Amino acid sequence: MPPGPPHNRDPPFSSRYALANIHQASNRFITDHPRHHFDLTFLLDDAIERIRPLLPSQADDASGVIETAADLVRTQIARMTRTEETYGIITGDFHGFNNHFTDANELTLFDFELCGYGWRAYDLATFLWNARSNTMPSELWEAVVQGYQSVRPLTEAERAAIPALIYARHIWLMGVHTRARERFGDAWLSEFYWTSRIQMLKLWLAADHLALSAR
Repeated sequence: MPPGPPHNRDPPFSSRYALANIHQASNRFITDHPRHHFDLTFLLDDAIERIRPLLPSQADDASGVIETAADLVRTQIARMTRTEETYGIITGDFHGFNNHFTDANELTLFDFELCGYGWRAYDLATFLWNARSNTMPSELWEAVVQGYQSVRPLTEAERAAIPALIYARHIWLMGVHTRARERFGDAWLSEFYWTSRIQMLKLWLAADHLALSAR
């Protein structure tokens, strides 16, 4: 079976709890090798500093949208409590494409290049970021969260932070793309690139605001 995410509405159960098992196992992992932390500087500040000069001048509200999202990230992270369960080793890139299923639905995860220290909820948020970006069925996301919580229940603050951590992933990735221009040039960082990504962020902000208002 070719690598990739389970796009059906009932993903193999192994994919539902694999991330939680990694998080649980990594609580006991000790290494002398330094790894970065997915802190606010890494996720937001450095990225925004690189993004801001490249935003098209006609996108008047682009910087404001990014700052609004970033403020929500900062607020939600401040509400979480750092414990061995909530903060530790994360994959940093659990978006659903870095896995392989055999014909027997046995799962292998790969590509741990971004592995470092961060909020465990960020790994789940990265999966939802990809699900939202590619309009995958909500049942897929719900099944992964349900499986994760069967191994490690999320705190209320973690669940509340996941939408904001999606914004963090989105902003961080835009920052990564700006850094890649040093190797690949910047022709692809076009007006369409920025408009589409800012619009996506605006839609998520609006949808999450409506969801919170309805509670």
